[in-house]
Amino acid sequence: MTPGPGALDRVFTELADEVAARVLAQLDQTATPAAEPESWRLLSVAEAAERIGRSPRWVRDRAKRGELPRIRLDGGALAFDIDDLRAFAEARRVSLSDSASERRRS
Repeated sequence: MTPGPGALDRVFTELADEVAARVLAQLDQTATPAAEPESWRLLSVAEAAERIGRSPRWVRDRAKRGELPRIRLDGGALAFDIDDLRAFAEARRVSLSDSASERRRS
């Protein structure tokens, strides 16, 4: 008798959890002491783009659409708070189980 699709999903999930645990253990062993925290300052469009791995044009477009939090400086220049960029990225994080569901639908 062949296992159903649910059984296969459970096996993949258990395997992924085990791999993740081993990777974390390896990272803990090789971790270097935390660097001094960067002093707080606003980031330019180019710096924000570099931080989130997108182009300055993409960052500017998302900010103007209201999708990416920004600060409008005197003269209309855009600036970004690193905590807002982190929150933006976290809100779009896809969990391992969500990723597996998306692959099955494709």
